[in-house]
Amino acid sequence: MSIFYPLNKEDLDAFYEMRGELKVRMCNDLLFHIVMQESETALKSLVGACLHIPVMKIHSIEVMNVIVPGTRINEKTCILDILLTLNHERTLNIEMQVLNEYDWTDRSLVYLSRIFNNVNSGEEYSDVIPATHIGFLNFQLFKDDPAFFSEFKISNVKTHKVYSDKFVLDVVSLNCIDLATPEDVESGLVDWARFFTASTWEELQMLAANNPAIEDAASTAVKGMSDDKLKWEIMLREEASRRYQTREAFFKRAEKRAVEAEEKLAVSEEKLAETDKKLTEAERKNSDLEAEVTRLREALSKYE
Repeated sequence: MSIFYPLNKEDLDAFYEMRGELKVRMCNDLLFHIVMQESETALKSLVGACLHIPVMKIHSIEVMNVIVPGTRINEKTCILDILLTLNHERTLNIEMQVLNEYDWTDRSLVYLSRIFNNVNSGEEYSDVIPATHIGFLNFQLFKDDPAFFSEFKISNVKTHKVYSDKFVLDVVSLNCIDLATPEDVESGLVDWARFFTASTWEELQMLAANNPAIEDAASTAVKGMSDDKLKWEIMLREEASRRYQTREAFFKRAEKRAVEAEEKLAVSEEKLAETDKKLTEAERKNSDLEAEVTRLREALSKYE
């Protein structure tokens, strides 16, 4: 399926010669898109792992939104999600989201709704093509419900009866690999999660040694990054991500300082309230003493 970067033995050798820390991890959204559109082997393996189906049952897979390497990436005009058709019977949208922009639930529903709305004029509603949105997140979506892999469908809130299997949201939390089930391991999804979160070439090579699909993906990434135009665009995406993380860290520190200041203020106000209470009590006692002095003086004056 490779469109722009067909692999050869030299590319494979180049991958295994790489050493040290990755300058760009495989979860970079642009690199992710390029690798998956170029390597059908990797894409089939990843989709099979996500849907928990054998690769041999994937007869056809087609990326509908191919990105031409070197194209200036503008998020308003270039969609980095991977839109594809599977076996001519299901539409998938796969998205890599490293940063938590706090809108994932709404965002994923909008994207899924767009690809589910595929009935043309004159067609029966029953002809609608099933749609699945798969999100790879480098953060925990629900703090009160941590999971490595989650699948969401519309269902009866009382009986949990599934309304339809045609409208599906899948979420893979890359930072929750430790919560993976034996089924996630068996499907190969855990290996892909480790591929996306690896920080060194050595980690990738260990994964690739026992997984031809990951080997193909990693080699494709190396070849893609050898293209200066593509590398420039990928590095721009990486820099934008770092800047966002820096701003996010700054706001979190500012929020923490604000909370700490509010806590200190609350303690000061509590102490002030306690002081006011003691002062009020002292003033009351003083008033009682003054009243007693007055009473005693009046009683004394009767004997003078």
